[in-house]
Amino acid sequence: MSGIAINLLLASSLQAAQPVNIAFSRHCTLIMLPMSAALWHGVRAGFWAVSQRRERVLRRWLRDLSVASQGKPQEQP
Repeated sequence: MSGIAINLLLASSLQAAQPVNIAFSRHCTLIMLPMSAALWHGVRAGFWAVSQRRERVLRRWLRDLSVASQGKPQEQP
């Protein structure tokens, strides 16, 4: 595809190569759109995992803090 554009540029002017460049850019766009969506999905999934991990650590820390403030936990018979 780019060879055709180069030949058109060498043979004539930019006016002749413009439709070929537009056609090539459409294919690149069709490839880049799903790649962008996959990247966005991955970033959001990674952020969600980090957020969940932080929440678990915070809850464990608060639970340990409340147990420590009450003294030793009583054992169940």
